[in-house]
Amino acid sequence: MADLIGGKIDFMIDSISPPLSHVRGGSLRAVAVTGEQPHPDFPDAVTLDSIVPGVIMTTWVGLGGPPDMPPPLVAYLTDAVRRTVSHPGFSERIKELGGQSAWLGPQDFAAALSAERTSISAVIRSANIRME
Repeated sequence: MADLIGGKIDFMIDSISPPLSHVRGGSLRAVAVTGEQPHPDFPDAVTLDSIVPGVIMTTWVGLGGPPDMPPPLVAYLTDAVRRTVSHPGFSERIKELGGQSAWLGPQDFAAALSAERTSISAVIRSANIRME
């Protein structure tokens, strides 16, 4: 962030929170966002997908556990996380940080991960990206 503000680098891709105050303060400009939709905190930024079709990347936080986790424990943790994410205070704080909160249950979260893996794999293949 310091190198970007200081002009040592031309651009960077980061999650919303770190550059948010700098964009709001005018020392940085958001050019594009990596989500599917424009971001409310960056109304002048286009989506990266509109420039490079298929490139959609979001930051998410999830809770996982071992495959043999007892179902009652899964149910307990699922309910606790659902109640937390659904709490207005949680949603408001995430919004203050530039994020958006959403609740996905275990099956929906697994499906979202699978879909993301598939879409990013397609981008990697089409761009011929190789690990070095």
